[in-house]
Amino acid sequence: MKVKMDKVMRVVMLWMLVVACGLTVWVNAEDEQPMIDESASPEVQGQQLATIIRSQVPIENYQTQGTLTVRSSKGQRQEYKISSLVYASPSHTWTNIFQIADLKGVIKSEYLIVRHPEKQNVYFRTISKVDTQGQTLIERLKDPFIPIGNSDFMMGDMGFEFLFWPKQVVVRQQIRSGRTTYMLESSQEKPEVYSKIICWVDKKNSRPHAS
Repeated sequence: MKVKMDKVMRVVMLWMLVVACGLTVWVNAEDEQPMIDESASPEVQGQQLATIIRSQVPIENYQTQGTLTVRSSKGQRQEYKISSLVYASPSHTWTNIFQIADLKGVIKSEYLIVRHPEKQNVYFRTISKVDTQGQTLIERLKDPFIPIGNSDFMMGDMGFEFLFWPKQVVVRQQIRSGRTTYMLESSQEKPEVYSKIICWVDKKNSRPHAS
């Protein structure tokens, strides 16, 4: 995984986040028919697709791990280990914990995202202080756009925050690795960090496309 992106307008292939997010166990049966109305306008299709992706909630707990390689403008490389722990819930609300560590396994930072298909994500991070019983404390983040491991990836990316942006457009369909995908463009008029994200979503099951 290599990160080198423009902070105003960037292209993000969701597969670069799949390793960290562990998008593997979801409630979403595959269907031969399109899951969105392809006769509708690109804007309506985009909203439908974003809604479907947000509704894909995990049905069991699981953990995944990956490596984030960051290359600076001077060509220097730095690697981090990323662990994603997902805790499913009988309700539609579920929790995702991210741990960022060095190659020796020493945790540098830890974040928690409370997610729901129809509500904005809620972000927390652990802090070094502990309470009187030795429990680690967490604080709620007002701004989800915190860099991960000195990269241009943000916690908001890990929470797929862009799927809640007001403008969602299916630009076109595109074949990637033999699979038909929707090219989804998400944008916002007043960007906090960047204004546009493009991702590819598998047409058959509406999941982020791995390629």
